[in-house]
Amino acid sequence: YTDFYQHLPEKNAGKKGYVKLSVVADDEAAEETWCDKVLKELPQRIEQLQDAGYALSDIAVLVRENKEAQLIADTLFAYRRANPDSPYRYDVLSNESLLIDNSPAVKRLIAAMRFIIDPDDRINRAFLQHEFQIYRDDIDPDAEPIIEASDEQLHRWRSLPVYELSDKLIHRYDLYRNVEQAPFVRAFQDILLQYSRREATDIRSFLDWWDGEKHKRFVTMPDNQDAIRLITIHKSKGLEFDAVIIPFCDWPVCKSGKILWCRPDEKPFDDMKLLPLRFESSLRNTIFVREYLREKMLSYIDNLNLLYVAFTRARKALFITAPDSAKDEFTDVGDLIRRICRRDSAIDVSEPDAERTYIRLGDYIRPEDSCFEIGVLAKSDAEQTKPDAEQAEYFGRTTRRTWDYVPHITRNGAYFTSDDMYGAQIDKGRLLHDIFRTIVTADDLEHCLNALIAEGKLSETERTRIVASVHDALRNPLVGRWFAPGLQVKTEAEILLPDGSVARPDRVVIDGAEVHIIDYKFGDTESGKYRKQVSRYAEYLRGMGYSSVKGFLWYVAMNKVEEVV
Repeated sequence: YTDFYQHLPEKNAGKKGYVKLSVVADDEAAEETWCDKVLKELPQRIEQLQDAGYALSDIAVLVRENKEAQLIADTLFAYRRANPDSPYRYDVLSNESLLIDNSPAVKRLIAAMRFIIDPDDRINRAFLQHEFQIYRDDIDPDAEPIIEASDEQLHRWRSLPVYELSDKLIHRYDLYRNVEQAPFVRAFQDILLQYSRREATDIRSFLDWWDGEKHKRFVTMPDNQDAIRLITIHKSKGLEFDAVIIPFCDWPVCKSGKILWCRPDEKPFDDMKLLPLRFESSLRNTIFVREYLREKMLSYIDNLNLLYVAFTRARKALFITAPDSAKDEFTDVGDLIRRICRRDSAIDVSEPDAERTYIRLGDYIRPEDSCFEIGVLAKSDAEQTKPDAEQAEYFGRTTRRTWDYVPHITRNGAYFTSDDMYGAQIDKGRLLHDIFRTIVTADDLEHCLNALIAEGKLSETERTRIVASVHDALRNPLVGRWFAPGLQVKTEAEILLPDGSVARPDRVVIDGAEVHIIDYKFGDTESGKYRKQVSRYAEYLRGMGYSSVKGFLWYVAMNKVEEVV
């Protein structure tokens, strides 16, 4: 790139900017990592920008991963609590960093739910005591502690749908009294409401679901508030900010461990159309070296492009920090940063050029503290708070969502077509589909129905009618054979296709050398596209080596079975 030169647009002539690029080392004596140092200095960086007249909404902190965003949000939140009299502000807005599960109020709710379903568990009890003790100033001091509730009260709470329980706990302990926690509590109740309409409404099922989902659930705030934008580099594409801070500039340029899909072209491996291989350096010594090197090149390009995106988000000021290291290799973007800080420009600028103005990087490097700094952090020409920006504030107390307002969530909304709690009509087709998807043999029906009742998808009054419907359907000799014991059964098993897509037949029954594919239909309409779909399934199974394959459409409501292939 020696002959390349970027000309400055005329409209930007005379405008100055500021760039500071720092390499930070671990402090083994103080047992402090470079990340610890960066987080400790971050509030001072925010204060420096406010002193220069930058509004918080003019500042962005860019990170590679959400977990880094959470570290920064926690750091600024803790600093603000530790320095309540500070004249500076540290408000942060980010869809990525405002993790609902990190809210103290939500943690108290989860701890209370775990204790209610299992009060004899000493861990649940200790966790509940811990959550309510350290945040006791945020709850109603006159409310009776849950840990002292009677067995009768705990039993009544256990019998409630999870949304109604959360509503009672929130208002029992007045969790909306802390306005900073109100948006988290409200977002958590929104999640509960959505969950209750789709899934089981019992407490234990929700907690199991929440354990797998809590790291993906965030509070979303309005974009017009005056607060620091904490955002991933991917989400920052197309955006610009007056000042940008990139605190952790150290992501790898090529990460191993992902799955690389390869097409073998040498025997005997070419019998497989696609092979999933772990992307790692050992592939250099295999027949897949070409695919490995190509993927490595693409990974380098992607991560260098990401670095370019991060560096070009700033209009006026850019702050970058990377870790120090003694290694002399190129494995992450931090290695590039260190090379810039330790080496002079490779361009020969000894000869003057009237058309081109060069910046000699070496003139701006301070080797003693491994820092590159160019320009002057000028005063911002913006007002401290933009006219159309609102100072970041949290939602206050909201109108209570009473049980009368959401009666339909006592049952799974996807399975009922009426909001009448006791007169709801079952979406029979959806329910039967769930039953046939779950059971392997007819003997599994009782257990399946008990589970549906526990999950709130089926009432005891409807149980007899559903049992009769299932038994009527299984009276067909061919259908009965599909649910007989001693067969190998795959329900909604995925078939990975050569193009990377997935096919998912409702039921595949393997009886020795014979394979039956069954697709359920619960309406009263027959369609040619259904037959084409089953034919494709049969073709896929033959491609997998099964020679005797038959495909069927089972119209359950019409008590009809159609052999397609």
